[in-house]
Amino acid sequence: LLKLAAGALVPTSGRVVADFDKVHLLTLGTGFDRELTARENVYLNGAILGYSREYISRKYEEIVRFAELSGFMDQKIKNFSSGMVLRLGFAIATARETPEILILDEVLSVGDLFFKEKSGRRIREMIHSGATVLIVSHSTETILQNCTRAVWIEKGVQQMVGEPAEVCRAYLEFGRRRSKDG
Repeated sequence: LLKLAAGALVPTSGRVVADFDKVHLLTLGTGFDRELTARENVYLNGAILGYSREYISRKYEEIVRFAELSGFMDQKIKNFSSGMVLRLGFAIATARETPEILILDEVLSVGDLFFKEKSGRRIREMIHSGATVLIVSHSTETILQNCTRAVWIEKGVQQMVGEPAEVCRAYLEFGRRRSKDG
């Protein structure tokens, strides 16, 4: 579903109607070249997201500050921890004041407590600004804190759609039953 919504896959049946130029997908490490420096990757990833070089240059210091990586920008990404890559990717993807559609693939469950709080605040700002944010997560806490609607998909099959509290409760009950049986 994530890849269909982002335009990376074509559906085998039915259709997806979206302006894929307005869809920004953030998944850990997507759009990064591990052999390039963090600085070079800001420009590469920004270009993949459709930002102009001038725009990235204007936003560069803000991106670095948000990612908390000022002392690391001339190091290759391959030397970064997954949390550092996440912070940089998140800062680039959310550099626009109001992206129209942002898909977050498990990115709010990685990183230290303080970055989780900071990125959560930014996501809530985007939601309240009118952006559409699709959060893909196994974390019921993330879903409950950020979502107004939830879809539970298990092994590619939709199990439930509804209020986040109801869907998360059913998901947790399913998980508990499965762990007892398995």
